[in-house]
Amino acid sequence: MYNGSSSRNNGNGRRDLHETEKLLKCELQEEDRAAVGKYFVAVHGIEESRFDDIVSGDTTLMSEEAMIMDGEMWLPADATIEFGSNSQNDRRLETSKTLGVKKVLVIRANGRDLSTTSSSKTLSDKVFGTYGDTATLESQYKACSHGKIDFQPFHGMTTGGTFVENGVLDVNIDLQVAGTIRYEIEDAIEEAADRLVGSLHEQFDHVMLCLPPGTTAGANRGW
Repeated sequence: MYNGSSSRNNGNGRRDLHETEKLLKCELQEEDRAAVGKYFVAVHGIEESRFDDIVSGDTTLMSEEAMIMDGEMWLPADATIEFGSNSQNDRRLETSKTLGVKKVLVIRANGRDLSTTSSSKTLSDKVFGTYGDTATLESQYKACSHGKIDFQPFHGMTTGGTFVENGVLDVNIDLQVAGTIRYEIEDAIEEAADRLVGSLHEQFDHVMLCLPPGTTAGANRGW
């Protein structure tokens, strides 16, 4: 789960963010993701007083009464909610999962109006040093971890039949980017990538979404 800013319906079938609201997003387990068609869903129905107990990327949520409708999770007022921790159940913090050589996919997006500012070549160079950059995400993580973490670009054929070169994938999304909530853009990018490469979770250790400029989040614009 992670914290953000929440959304509300604007009367036109879309949900708009409001600067005074809060948003929780939850990463679904694989079987739920397959049924819903999304990696993350917005969560509604948790009292704001409990937000301080939620640690982004670590807190887990279990509720028998949870319902997913229109791509969002809804919890009734009387729902029993159980919070847990990834670190406690060792789902993510095992040494074998956090250290070593990691396959990384960087996703660049083209919307109806705007595209990710950096080109595929520039992203590959800045993240992995493919074309000679010596101060990159890969080099800095490797240095800070004393060589224990090595982010390498995925290069080759995916299970979906799309060839990825130097760790960067271009996707097209059928959305107007400027003024759209960044979470909607993220969902659209993930769905488009899934159609091209197959399951993101099964093939890559880490996936980086590079959003086009102009998305919004509450009172913040130009993400």
